[in-house]
Amino acid sequence: IFDQMIPPHWDDTSFPSFTPDNYFQNNQKNNIPSEENTTVSPDFLKKILLSIKRKDIYGMFHYPVTDDIAPCYSDVIKRPMHFNEIKHKIYNNLYLTLSEFKDDLDLIWNNAVIYNSSQTVYYKEAQKMRAYTEKLFNGKKLIKILETVNNAQTWKPTKHTPQFCTQEQKIDELLFI
Repeated sequence: IFDQMIPPHWDDTSFPSFTPDNYFQNNQKNNIPSEENTTVSPDFLKKILLSIKRKDIYGMFHYPVTDDIAPCYSDVIKRPMHFNEIKHKIYNNLYLTLSEFKDDLDLIWNNAVIYNSSQTVYYKEAQKMRAYTEKLFNGKKLIKILETVNNAQTWKPTKHTPQFCTQEQKIDELLFI
């Protein structure tokens, strides 16, 4: 399915360089990609997931929810999802389109909203994460991630951006984090 292999062990901070043509296989790099038909590379999905995980300041969505933590969770939520499951699916090339990837992210937020009452921090954080994901997936920001990572030497710092920063900080600046 994908031309390149994922290393047997990858972490959230090391990603190989890539180009937009490699990641939007249908050559839509100059257009806003359509979630339904845009084939994406695992490395691109890793970058998006990393950006989203960094917004989860409490780590609420990283691991599976158990019935010990949340009584009767498995009775209420029939399709649980969490970041580590998404990471596993990326690693095993199980996402064929951007839409499939986004559907799993939406499932995380929906599950949290369904199980928790609106007064809980879990519900409120899920709503914040959903809003961030929607903002990220407007297309233009995804293309900016690709262009920034691919061509870091052409990136120009803004007056609000430190001149010495990591690649992830450059991406964050583009995403208005």
